[in-house]
Amino acid sequence: MIIALLIIVCIIVVIVLSNSSDGKESNNNLPFESAFKNRMGQDPTSYVASKLASGSDLGAIRYLFDIIAAEVELKSKCKSPGFDFYYAKVLGNKPAKPAETTQLKPVVVQRTPASTAPKHRWTMEEDTLCCRRFFEQYVIQQSSMDLQRFAEQLHMALPSISVGSLKMKTQNIKQLCIEHGIRNSLDAKPLAQYSQQNRRAFLAVKQEFKL
Repeated sequence: MIIALLIIVCIIVVIVLSNSSDGKESNNNLPFESAFKNRMGQDPTSYVASKLASGSDLGAIRYLFDIIAAEVELKSKCKSPGFDFYYAKVLGNKPAKPAETTQLKPVVVQRTPASTAPKHRWTMEEDTLCCRRFFEQYVIQQSSMDLQRFAEQLHMALPSISVGSLKMKTQNIKQLCIEHGIRNSLDAKPLAQYSQQNRRAFLAVKQEFKL
């Protein structure tokens, strides 16, 4: 009887300590989550959930999250628990379901003509990433990398955007560099029809690099 009571007491103590630990971890993340929300308009968990719901590639979401988290950590002097922490919260820590063994019928993929393909809607994070990569490659390093190769590297980080669109975005950034008197080494024709969001991202990165 006494042994059974001792076992019950031990179980209760373990549960209490576990809950206490979870609470401390949650409180430790509050400064980062608050700063992240001020920066992006939504908390980290909601941000990851919205990106997943939009159909974005998981690798691209992780990459963008890490960039934003690094900026938040630097400016707010707080520590991020990392992308995997919030990704697990979105999934509810549920293990993936095993694949069903039933045989699936072949799916006929109907290709959309290029002329009617939906146009990609750029986000501020994507514009900022392109500007930052451009500054690193062609303004700071004065690299001789050609436009095609640079766009292909961007495509690895932003797989939902075509290489052609990324090439045009890069040429837009070159035009902005010309307008703001920033020397760059990209050997390509500039494109003047950039968006206002692209311009805002450019100016933010320009200030970040103190140029």
